[in-house]
Amino acid sequence: MHRLRLSISQGPGLDEPQIDWVVTQADGRVLERGQGDPGHYRQSRFVELIVPAAQTLHTEITLPTTSRKQASKVAAFALEERLMTAPEQAHIALGAPQDRRFPVVVMGKPLLKRCLDALQQLGLKPVAAYSMAAMLPAGDTSWHGVIDQQQGYLRTGPNEGVSFDPSSSQLPAEIVLALKHASQPPEKLVFHVGEGGVPAGWHAIGVAIESAPLLDWGAAGVHDGAVNLLQGEFGGAQTIEVDWKRFKPTLWLAGIALAIYMGATIMDWGMLSAQRKSLNKQMEAELRKVMPVGPIIDPLAQAKQLIVKAPDARAPAPESLIGRLLPLGPLLGDATAIRLDYGPGGLKLDCKVASQAVADALLQRLKTANLPAKLESVTAADSGGMVAKFTIAGKAQ
Repeated sequence: MHRLRLSISQGPGLDEPQIDWVVTQADGRVLERGQGDPGHYRQSRFVELIVPAAQTLHTEITLPTTSRKQASKVAAFALEERLMTAPEQAHIALGAPQDRRFPVVVMGKPLLKRCLDALQQLGLKPVAAYSMAAMLPAGDTSWHGVIDQQQGYLRTGPNEGVSFDPSSSQLPAEIVLALKHASQPPEKLVFHVGEGGVPAGWHAIGVAIESAPLLDWGAAGVHDGAVNLLQGEFGGAQTIEVDWKRFKPTLWLAGIALAIYMGATIMDWGMLSAQRKSLNKQMEAELRKVMPVGPIIDPLAQAKQLIVKAPDARAPAPESLIGRLLPLGPLLGDATAIRLDYGPGGLKLDCKVASQAVADALLQRLKTANLPAKLESVTAADSGGMVAKFTIAGKAQ
């Protein structure tokens, strides 16, 4: 994402504005510079306006509220003694408060409107506007100022500064007064100025004065907490600039975590699907024992249907499974049932008996109970005794 930064200069009143522009990457690297119409860069989503520091007043006010909306209603009255013009001609922008102390930037309302109108003629609509003072360093032991376009500005604190006439041969009176009333005077003054430096007469005040390269307003960053002038009647839709490169490691980690989660979910689903198929096979095998013929589509549903359709246990049909099982208990006598199986041929009953005579007696009791029983075989058991195999099939005669 690139940023289009604009600066309007030419004359103290900007009656004939000159538009300079700089296009930078999100990291501040300059891509292109120019004047006038920025061409296809007009389509940039993030457009900033930089206004001369000398055209703004920086200060702070203390109000009995922390709401900027409420503070904006009374800010003009709190600043009345510090304004050089009528309150209705001043555009007041407030920053985020700290302990009910609001940073304030004031600019002439007609001047700001002319700047925005000049940009609008080129199809440019800034989403933020800052004073160049917001780019000056705020050192603990030094004050930084800028001299450009025959205008001067000195930053004397985090939210304070003074404008001055840089053409004076002696240190401007505004700076002298600021030094006199400072609670903690600086050790040196640093002026960002072009070729030639500061006048020699400025050095005769006992405070060290240094010259520094002119600020590159197109690439320099604004300090934290800088006040955006586009508020109130000049406010509009705000565009948030996001440097996605900063989030690249986080996005990679999130992607890896999502891939692991999806892989685990798919594996879990596969295991459950395999278990379901295995259970279906087991259910089908069990269902075949009671439903030897016919298609099996849904073993569980068909098993439930068989239970629903099963005869009432209180009055079972003689040929039904329940009807055959109910009389067996009291008829076994000395025999012990060791296996029951229900198939197409009827009920198959295996009993452990002591002898052939016991098996014959059981067969007789079954027939006496009107059960169509047949003794298939009597064989010796490995654990001792004998195993008699019976078949109970067909309807009773």
